[in-house]
Amino acid sequence: MAKAVAYYNQNILTLPLDNLLLENGYVLKKEKCSKNHLTLTNNNNDLIVITRAANNHYLYFNPNDERDRGNIYSFCKNRNIKLEKLLKAKDLSQLSHNINPSNLTQKNLEIITIFNEKQAIKENNFFSKNRLIASDILLHFPLKMDKMKNILSPTFVLEKIESINFIGINQAGYVSYLQNPLKKDKNQNAYHKPIKHLCYGAKGLEILKHPQTKKAEIKNIILSESIVDSLSLLELKGYDPKTTLICSSNGQITQKQRELLEHFSKIFKNTQIILAFDNDEKGRKFAKKCEELFQKNNMATQILQPILKDFNDDLNAYKLLNLSKNFTLKELENKIENDTSRFINDFLKKEKILNPLSLKKRLKEAIIFSKILNYLQEKIQNHIDLNKVNQSLKNFNIFIQTKKINTKEKQ
Repeated sequence: MAKAVAYYNQNILTLPLDNLLLENGYVLKKEKCSKNHLTLTNNNNDLIVITRAANNHYLYFNPNDERDRGNIYSFCKNRNIKLEKLLKAKDLSQLSHNINPSNLTQKNLEIITIFNEKQAIKENNFFSKNRLIASDILLHFPLKMDKMKNILSPTFVLEKIESINFIGINQAGYVSYLQNPLKKDKNQNAYHKPIKHLCYGAKGLEILKHPQTKKAEIKNIILSESIVDSLSLLELKGYDPKTTLICSSNGQITQKQRELLEHFSKIFKNTQIILAFDNDEKGRKFAKKCEELFQKNNMATQILQPILKDFNDDLNAYKLLNLSKNFTLKELENKIENDTSRFINDFLKKEKILNPLSLKKRLKEAIIFSKILNYLQEKIQNHIDLNKVNQSLKNFNIFIQTKKINTKEKQ
């Protein structure tokens, strides 16, 4: 088989296969296309994905049949059609290239195809339910969702192909954020920490952009350790989703990510970089490295540090405790102390005058608030006077348990 390749007409291998097929009854599935691959189908439901290799050769594969793949010659052979039929359909000199060349392997391209085949994120999703990110914000971006309701975020790398003087940003894979983190391996051994996400394809930078936004319209670029944190900051600060590029390093800064970040300085003009890494030693080191990288390339850079560990923790505290968006640790501490005291005092004051149904309603409200505080305790414990807060929580929980018993006795 390797020898047969030598007899292929190299010029024919570089002809835009997508254009040839569009002249022969195929149509684009636009929602399944990207800069480095196109998905086409026809009336016979022949589904194919076309890519362009670094040497400019056009390749294809069938997502439904792993044996159906190769170049234009393979395409004709597998369908028992003559090459001449494709080539005479249109003036070959008029064919244009619509796909960026790519160094990605066939496996990577198949992974990207899997990503594109998934449905768009829905309003009912665990980023909104569990992470409290507004669903209307998420719907601005090309996030996907699989049948397990995991959320998929695309990753990108910078590709340089010197032979044809090409430099571009191509999708390399995706990250799957698990609705139900993995706690055990396949042998049922417990992980040290639950696995919250899985990476597929080449590791790159997670990037989310509104589909209709052009590069020249980007005003802000948010970069953090997690796409969840970047989206949380977008909501907290009220940035416009249509003019903001959402990025994540996924907990590390790799060489491929550095190359892509440096490329930002060449393609984004009058754009502000917002560094939103975690509020810990590792996060501060990341922020410092990225700040130096962007400032070296004369890009306006701002470091924003979360009040708690990360901006999703901040978003949770803001929403669950009804704080101001720019709350301080002192405000957080006072809120917990004042609200627990208010619940207790208000309940005691009205306990004797309220009917059993109203008392039950007040107790239910107190129980919900107690659950919120207990949920937030892990997120706030390293950032405020825990002794003071713990005493408030302890008093509040004892109070609730006592009132639960009293309410049952009265019934």
